[in-house]
Amino acid sequence: MQPSLRKILCFLCLFFSLGISQAAPPTPALQLLHEGDSLFAASRYRRAFQRYDQLWTQYDVYSPQMLLRMSFIQEGLGNYPEALYYLNVYFLRHPDRQTVEKMKSLAEKNKLQGYRFSELDWMLAWYYQYRLWFLAAMLVGAAAMLAATLYYRKRQEGSIYHPLFLLIFLTAAFYLINYGDTYRKGIVSGEKIYLMGAPSAASPVEQVIDRGHRVTVKGVEDVWYEVEWNGQTGYIHRSQLRLIAA
Repeated sequence: MQPSLRKILCFLCLFFSLGISQAAPPTPALQLLHEGDSLFAASRYRRAFQRYDQLWTQYDVYSPQMLLRMSFIQEGLGNYPEALYYLNVYFLRHPDRQTVEKMKSLAEKNKLQGYRFSELDWMLAWYYQYRLWFLAAMLVGAAAMLAATLYYRKRQEGSIYHPLFLLIFLTAAFYLINYGDTYRKGIVSGEKIYLMGAPSAASPVEQVIDRGHRVTVKGVEDVWYEVEWNGQTGYIHRSQLRLIAA
């Protein structure tokens, strides 16, 4: 490899590595996290949850321990769907068997369905944990193929493989940027929610789903989620389903 090309690749690797590293949380967010941890340690759980929830909704900042504590607090309050939600979010970022067993136990105890975890769920959780690194690798690969294409074209040693690999890397990067952060699960957030046969309030009701069940989200149409529940496809209003974000 020529020195100039090697320098380009080293620079790109450094650039993308720095680009995907998470920025430090703002000072108010760190203060909220510290307050929440202190309140939790003092067993003032409701107030601790308020701090954590503010941190989650306003700053989109969390710690793994914070998610587990939010789940613990909601379970103690008897709000099992919320407890399962935070456990599921934690699982997407830090997949482990103990979390899965806890979700299964809570779901079985409260007769909630949809909490089976297949090998695909584990693969997706692993992917979401390292998604930014995959994206960086695709972009670095695309840059490397572009540099190689330009280099060999300049030397009049063209090859169809470099442009082909460039297209593959760019396509993969495009997919990861636009579609790679969508986890296709959601938890029913309302009581006695109707599963509609079509994305319309006037469509026939196919089933009634209780709060806390987890469904597979297949798509979005206007204000409706297309979901799969017990082998049947239907529609749930977006306000009645809490999407599990990766």
